[in-house]
Amino acid sequence: MVCQLIGPFAWTMGNKALAEIDQNPYAYTNRANVAAGRVCGIIGTALMGLWLVWLVVILIPLLVASGN
Repeated sequence: MVCQLIGPFAWTMGNKALAEIDQNPYAYTNRANVAAGRVCGIIGTALMGLWLVWLVVILIPLLVASGN
């Protein structure tokens, strides 16, 4: 769950770092690591979105139905 919460931050920071690396590619040697972190942030964000959809579509109606 924690990885999903920090996924959007990793995605944003990865975008900023890649932009900085692209401005001065000779100063940095870790572009692949930054790109991998950005992809992990995208995946974490997508998983968080799927979890929220599951929560709203499945779990909440089940809880409401069981309360009757």
